[in-house]
This record gives sequence, C-alpha cells and structure tokens, in this order.
Amino acid sequence: MASLIRFNKPTLLRRDMDAVLQTMVDEKIGPGEKKREFVKNFSLYIGCKDGIALRTYPDAIRFSLKALGFSSGDKIAISVFSPEIVYSVLSDYGLDVMIVDSSKTSPIDEERLAGLKDEGLKGIYLFDPYGFLPEDSEAFSNLSLPIIEDISESLGSYYEEGPKAGSFGSVIVTSFEERSLVSTAGGSGVFSRKDEIVSKLKEESRKSGKYTDMPDLNAALGNIQLIKLDETLAIRREMVKAYQASLMQGEAKPFLPKTSSFVANGYAFPLIVEGKSEDAIDFAKKNGVAVEKSFTEAVGYRYRENYNLYPNANAALSRSLSFPLYPMLRRQELDIIEKVIRHIGG
Repeated sequence: MASLIRFNKPTLLRRDMDAVLQTMVDEKIGPGEKKREFVKNFSLYIGCKDGIALRTYPDAIRFSLKALGFSSGDKIAISVFSPEIVYSVLSDYGLDVMIVDSSKTSPIDEERLAGLKDEGLKGIYLFDPYGFLPEDSEAFSNLSLPIIEDISESLGSYYEEGPKAGSFGSVIVTSFEERSLVSTAGGSGVFSRKDEIVSKLKEESRKSGKYTDMPDLNAALGNIQLIKLDETLAIRREMVKAYQASLMQGEAKPFLPKTSSFVANGYAFPLIVEGKSEDAIDFAKKNGVAVEKSFTEAVGYRYRENYNLYPNANAALSRSLSFPLYPMLRRQELDIIEKVIRHIGG
C-alpha cells in the first residue's frame, strides 16, 4: 500500500531556516531584539497596540488572567470546544470554570452566557475552534464582561462586514506551536488594544522574563512566517473552497459556519460524518488519506457519550473529522483528498 498523505506538515521553506541560522550566527539566541520585532509586527497585524511573546501556551493564559485581575474563586466561562489544557490552567489558577455549549452561530452560547452573568460570571475565555468565530459580536459586547480571546486556530478568519479573529477580546491570546498558522516552533503571545492592559502584561513579563520570554531563536522563525502569512492564508483558503465543493457532492456536514459571509482561514477542514467516526477514518486510510478526530483534545470530548449535556456540540465532539490542509500538499494529493471528502461517512 502506498504511504498515507500526512495529516500535517510544517510550512517551512529555506528562507525560514536562513532566518533562524542568522540568529545563531549573530550569537543572540535568547530573548532580545528579534523577540521585540516579532511582538511589534504581530501586534500590528492583529490590530493591537502591543503585547508579549512567551515560551509556553500555559504562560500566555496565566499572564492574561493576571493582566485582567482575575482572582481565585472567580467564575469564568469557556466553550465546550476549548482545549483541555485551557481548562486545566484556569482551574489551577483557582477559577470556577463553567463549560458552555455552542450555538448555531457561536462556539459558545451567547444566551447561556447572559444567564451565567446573572449568576456571578466574571469573564469569558473565548476559544475559536478551527477558525469558528461568533457571528454576532454585539451579543458579547452587551455582556460587558472581560473577554480573553484565543485565536490560536482562528487567526485570519473573518465575516465579511462583520467581526474578525481578535476583535472580541480585551486580551488576545495565541499559541505559536508547530501547527499554528504562524509558528515559532513553540511559544505563545498575549496582546491588547488597551494601554493599561499592555502595561500590566509588560510588568508581569519583567518579573519572570529570564524564564518565560520567547527566545530570539524562535522569534526569528515567527518573523519570517508572519511576513508570508497573507500568502499562506490565500493558498489555504483556495484549498478550503475546493474541499467545500467536494463536500457539496457528499453527505457529510461542515463544522464551520455555512453562511457565505464567513471566510475561513484554512487552519483545518473539519466535517461531521454520519455513523461511526472510526469507520470513516478507516475508509480514508484505505484510500491513502490520514484524517484525525477533530476534538480529542477538547474539554468536551470527555462528555461526548452524554448526549444531553451539550446537545448543540455533541455531533461535532463525537463525529467530526479533520482532513489534511497545508500549502505543501501536491495537486495529486489534493485530488485524492477531495475524492475521499466526496464519499466519506455519509
């Protein structure tokens, strides 16, 4: 049997490696000028004033909580699609974490959030899974609660004449891991549009910067990835269009919003199959394509057998599969993937 089409492959070119090698030649691999340059450029890209670049994703979550003044015992809401690690960090911080179902137009139910506010909710951790943004930004602004928006998977997604990734949060968090659209081969960032929050982030960073700041070696890779981000997004979006056309000929259902005004970033292509997801995975494998369950790392995955607990999200949690989607795919490989999408799991 021919080798499987890999599920993911880093979008690394020779120029990316040259930037990292130059940092090594300059003998400045720790936190320094490259890190500051990366923070400045990324802040500008997402429309923020400034921020900090850190070594780990949990660090970014903790720093965002400190900057917004969360205290032990405060209630914070997260989407059922949020990564398990988010739940763990928030819980370890001492917060009372409320897991909230999705709605038809948002990864976290806006009406349920309004009810929780009446019960003492202090804030929201808004994770945008696979680029799925809430359609109604006004519903969130009307809550008048601090929002930490996590754009680790949604950078570059937007609604035409509507919100875009990063437009909801008082604080913006993102990871820069291997699968991220901008990868530093490990790391994270926290950003804000508000001067007072930026000042608090900088102060927290100064306290532990020697041990938490992103090294220049990683930031150098992030800088070059950011330069080509628009080019990368354009390629991914064209692939999404091709996959969507194939999906229209099949029976599986899209996970991402169906509205024509939504422009996905192409982080991944999740769809919901009928029947057992394991059967669909086997079908894809027999046809040469590696696919993965979409939400095995989500906090809600542990509840997927309890159909009544999170009814809106349940189908995605239990039967959503994601397909290979990255610029390094060859045309022949794309043809195979599109064929599988047309026939899988209907």
